[in-house]
Parts: sequence; C-alpha cells; structure tokens
Amino acid sequence: MLDSTHNALTTYGKHKKQRDGFSKVCYTVAIMAHPSDLRTRVLQFIENGGSKTEAAKRFNVGRTAIYRWLSAKDPLTPGKPGPRTPRLLDPTALAEHVKVHPDQTLKERARHFGVSPARVAYGLKRLGYTRKKTLGYKEQCPEKRAAYQKQLATAKASGKTLCQF
Repeated sequence: MLDSTHNALTTYGKHKKQRDGFSKVCYTVAIMAHPSDLRTRVLQFIENGGSKTEAAKRFNVGRTAIYRWLSAKDPLTPGKPGPRTPRLLDPTALAEHVKVHPDQTLKERARHFGVSPARVAYGLKRLGYTRKKTLGYKEQCPEKRAAYQKQLATAKASGKTLCQF
C-alpha cells in the first residue's frame, strides 16, 4: 500500500461473518489515478536529467505509468477508463447478417460489426442460434434417404462403386 501523499491506492474495510460466528475484516483495494501534481513532479524530474527508473523509485510509481505519461498528448489528465470498443450489438442487424451470410465464422462477424467474437457468440445465443451440428440418423429426411438407397442399389447392381456414380 502506498502512503497517503500519493493517493494511488485506497483500502476499504468490510466486516464479513465467518461460519464460526466470528467476523473478520476484508479489504478491497481501489486503484485511483495519480494526482496531477505528482505527475508534474515526475515529469520535471525526468526533464531535469533524471532517469525514468530513478523517478519510478523516488516517487513510488510504476515505470509503465511514466512511459504512458511521456507518450500522452496531455500527460497531466488521467485517461478515461472503460472499454475501448462498442459493447452493444444490434440483434436485428445480427439476425439479418446471419440470413445473408450463414456460413461466416464468429471472427468474420466480429470484424464486420467491430466487436469481439465473444460478443457475437453472446448475441447469437440470445437470438437462439446454436452451433452447427451434423444431423443424426433420426433427423434425416426419409424420402431423400430412400432415394439415396435406391440409387446406391442400382449402382451396386451395375457393378459401380459408391464413388463412381
């Protein structure tokens, strides 16, 4: 845990009741953005000739944070948290896309809509689509099966193999 001047980590105590009747305090750690004055001091230290590693040790911040601040357009304002890609997928557009392109993979659909393959799989599941399955013996069409068996019998009677007709 960092000291209170850096304000990077905050702990929250919560009592949880155990099975034996006793309670214990569980701590949740919330990560917060570094204050702008700390960022300013770190960046000034580096501009004055200090190394990034030394700045990370001296100001108790991560080196990756320092590199992020140096490459940012405005290093004094923290980045906006949250997902970088759209999370919602229009179910009607997805259903229409499945009708038009029934053989596309999840990756191809995800690329089309600009979302992750997991989001497409979740959308397909909500629409009631399942994975492709090979039809078993019971589900096959009896008329087509009878026609195939008749064609197979005539092929065997004429001396042809299964691959020749």
